[in-house]
Amino acid sequence: MQDVLLGIVSGLILTWILTMHVNTANRKKSEKITESIDNINQPIDMLGGRALANLSNITYSKTKLGWIENSRNNRNYKTYPPCFNLSIPAQKLFDILASNNLVVKHKVLLEVYSMILCQVNYLQSKLCPQTMLINRLEDLDLFGALRYTNHYQNLTNYVSKKILYSTSPMTLEFLNKALYLIDKEINQINLLDLSKDSIDNIKQLNKLICSYAFPIIAVECYTN
Repeated sequence: MQDVLLGIVSGLILTWILTMHVNTANRKKSEKITESIDNINQPIDMLGGRALANLSNITYSKTKLGWIENSRNNRNYKTYPPCFNLSIPAQKLFDILASNNLVVKHKVLLEVYSMILCQVNYLQSKLCPQTMLINRLEDLDLFGALRYTNHYQNLTNYVSKKILYSTSPMTLEFLNKALYLIDKEINQINLLDLSKDSIDNIKQLNKLICSYAFPIIAVECYTN
């Protein structure tokens, strides 16, 4: 009789342990944090509103994804950062990061793309001195671009030496710092986050983005 009771009690304990294990596993699974980009600031009111992001901590927040170009009254493009309407490759690169919950982790990369694309956008209707290039240079400094960054050799992959020789020192500094940050971020994307095919795709998309934006900035800002 005691053996029967002991067997029943042991069975109940084992059932309880297994149930708790399953419940704990399900709870941990349900609690798994998925990166949300729903809190990206909405497009601002260009007729009197002001940018939701500014050049304070919220701009660089790892949880609130206000984009730095919002502070210059540039709207978000759909779910993308400001001025991404100018580049399909930039949108595709964003989509890869977003689908793998990597937007926050590589926010600096997306910020720099947004800055160079917005610089291109401004140059379509303004002279270079009117395009806030100085402000964007300051932002690149805040993102960690070195003061004497020299990516000239890498720049020649996107802009001819003849054009780079003719552009202004300030513009060359901007391109150097932007490319430094872009290369740094691209090199931090690894196989722990993405497949080799996805990484290769990102690198190819990055080349298309830089090949489009850098020559325009170098040519149009040569007199700054």
